[in-house]
Amino acid sequence: MRLEMQQEQAHSVRKILKEKELYLLVLAGVLFFYRPLFLGETFFFRDLLYDFIPQKQMLLDFASRGEWPLWDIYRHGGQPYFADPNNSVFHPANLLFFVLPFFRAFNLILVGHALLYLIAAYLLTRVLGFSPKASLISAAMYGFCGCTLSLINLYGRFLAMSYLPLLLLGWHLFLLERKRRWFVFSVIFGVLQVLCGAPEVNVICMLTLLGWSLCFPYQQPLLRKLALWLLLNIFVIGIASIQLFPTIEMALHSSRGSGMEYWEFASSSLRLKRLPEIIVPNFFGYVDQLPFETFYWGYILRDGYDYPYILNIYFGAVALLFGLFGGLDSRRDTLLTRPLRRMLLGIFVTALLLSLGRFLPGFTLVYRIPMITLFRYPIKFLLAGLLPLSLLTGYAAEQIFSDSQRNTPLRLALYVCSTFAIALAAVFALIPAFADLAMQFFFEHAPDEFMTESLRQALTHVAAVLLLTTLCVWMMPSRTRLAQWGLAGIILFDLLFAGMNINPSTPEKMLTEIPPAVQVVRQQIGGGRLFRMDSPQDIQLYASSSDIIWSFRWGLETLDRYFGAFYRLPVIFHDDYVGLAQRHIVNLKGMAKTLPWSQKLPILNMSGVTAIITPERLQIDGLEHVSELPNRSNALFHLYHLNASRIHFVTSWETAQTDEDTISRVAFSSFNPTRQVVLHPYQPPMLFERLSRWQADLPTFPASRQQECVAAEITRKTETSHAAEFQVTSSCEGFLVFSEPFYPGWRVYANGERLPIYRANLAFSAVYLPQGTFHIERRYLPLSLFFGAIVSVGFLGIGGVFLSRRSIGASRQKNN
Repeated sequence: MRLEMQQEQAHSVRKILKEKELYLLVLAGVLFFYRPLFLGETFFFRDLLYDFIPQKQMLLDFASRGEWPLWDIYRHGGQPYFADPNNSVFHPANLLFFVLPFFRAFNLILVGHALLYLIAAYLLTRVLGFSPKASLISAAMYGFCGCTLSLINLYGRFLAMSYLPLLLLGWHLFLLERKRRWFVFSVIFGVLQVLCGAPEVNVICMLTLLGWSLCFPYQQPLLRKLALWLLLNIFVIGIASIQLFPTIEMALHSSRGSGMEYWEFASSSLRLKRLPEIIVPNFFGYVDQLPFETFYWGYILRDGYDYPYILNIYFGAVALLFGLFGGLDSRRDTLLTRPLRRMLLGIFVTALLLSLGRFLPGFTLVYRIPMITLFRYPIKFLLAGLLPLSLLTGYAAEQIFSDSQRNTPLRLALYVCSTFAIALAAVFALIPAFADLAMQFFFEHAPDEFMTESLRQALTHVAAVLLLTTLCVWMMPSRTRLAQWGLAGIILFDLLFAGMNINPSTPEKMLTEIPPAVQVVRQQIGGGRLFRMDSPQDIQLYASSSDIIWSFRWGLETLDRYFGAFYRLPVIFHDDYVGLAQRHIVNLKGMAKTLPWSQKLPILNMSGVTAIITPERLQIDGLEHVSELPNRSNALFHLYHLNASRIHFVTSWETAQTDEDTISRVAFSSFNPTRQVVLHPYQPPMLFERLSRWQADLPTFPASRQQECVAAEITRKTETSHAAEFQVTSSCEGFLVFSEPFYPGWRVYANGERLPIYRANLAFSAVYLPQGTFHIERRYLPLSLFFGAIVSVGFLGIGGVFLSRRSIGASRQKNN
């Protein structure tokens, strides 16, 4: 009977799209994001400004120069652009950047996917048989909970999670109706999810589909469902290979590819003291105001980062209570079967436990699971519980709407919880000693007036929401329609109120005005790179207001971290937040940050650094003090010029067998990268290069040589982001050394003949040249992209044949 109802519901999608509850959800979303939509403001917070805004702007730069988005010259000394999954190069949403002003497109992509959360979850629950108001509650929970809103500043993960309800919807209808179009529907959204660049979300979603397939009473036998699920994964991976192959290659050369230590993997775990934030809005404070220590009073528990990886984990007391009762409901013949609800509850509880990470006893065993470090931070496991909890919340609301008399345990639980919440709010407000003790326990520092008042309001909010929910449930039998709208409105308001401060926005001009320091650095950097030392710890900002934008604006003005790349200044030796920088560059970065300047300069010189920003006033031979950099703080920064080049011809070399041996040679003041180089033995090409059947004919030269020779003449002819041409003339044999990271995909030709590339000075590259004059071509042509494209096209062709055979078969059947 239930399957028949859902099959009937599946055919009324057009009717669902006209329901007023859906329009109310969309309207709530538009009003919630009114500032970036209508007031000329933009999202910017944290990772958006560090990573996603400049990288999307770079995509437009490639297009304006008529170049393929192959190589990013601005970060980590150079790294693949399209291969970085965070850049999501192949996602179709990027087309908006080519037809709209940049920030208009950027905000529309984010808000559009925020609305997609609501629409997709609403469609899924309505097809499952939920009533419109129960679907409204479930969709609001999925789209507006604190965890979902926190993903906005993580961009790719936010986009990827919006496709989960649609992926599950297509999969459910495919197994229900056994029509190929729904399989294609599932593949499309599975591929879109992969192209967002959030691999941990892909794993979460596919495992959710597997659990759903096994627990929902479809007519297919178990083995057939498993086979179909496996086929779905094969098609998704196959079509998305154009992104996956290059990403895998990039990861193998990254610090993440060399393994992740337990301490790093478990660093961003959900602390036990943070759990009250699930039901108390803004329990740890607010992220949109300065000073940081005043407005975000949970700063001591933030694992050393500016803010937690997931800023807010608020679900709300009502949603959590409904979800738990929805999962524990013992009735059999209901909207969702009991095994399915147990599975959903199990996913949520497991996700919550795993998100505790190192605070969960025995979590070291989880670390030993193969590929588990794909999640990188344990708190990401929490994402797996979002859709299950929202479905269970909507299910419980549906049970109350349909038969409130049978939900006496839930009604009693609401009564008890609301009474307790009222009592707690009263005690916190009326007994200062209790409030102080509680705040010192959770936040480990003395409270101030603002913290106390904010938490008092938050506890009052929880008590009011629970009380109003209890009243709505108790009045359900007599005034059902009013109570239903009341309950939906309470949950929607609760989530929107709690999420108001998670994603601050700012006028676009705050990000488009170019600071004076940028102009100064551009004059000095030439064709080199920027290196910036870390800022002092005791920075005091001179901000115009308490808005958090001034902290980021100060970072832009001083080119902090890797903000130089924001202004198209090539940067090297900055923090590797995503773990995808070339691992040898990361090793050199640690040396460049910690060694004395006498040992630091050779490393910077061989890395092509020409501009240095540091808070230190230095008097060192080889460094020219250019100017002080004005900024809105009490700190003083100095700009220095270093006479370096990104290409050298050296006639003295030696070979090192290990990385440690190389480090011991280059990290000395006597090492001169303009005259000598430390080489590593030639490394055979990786998988994709081997598939091309190209093998290097290794030149014969001594393992080491110390000689003096007249400096070679190097003339740069043409250069793009992924290719360059030089004219090199030398009277001696030697090595042409490039300060570009050693990566597969780079090719060097001398007078049209391809040369083998050696790893040089730990992280960079070099080619051997005999004496003479050579026309050198250097370009980046990654075969991983080529083979990935072939596999993607192949799977698209298979899918086309799959559909065409169905169409031909249907046509023949109709003619017969």
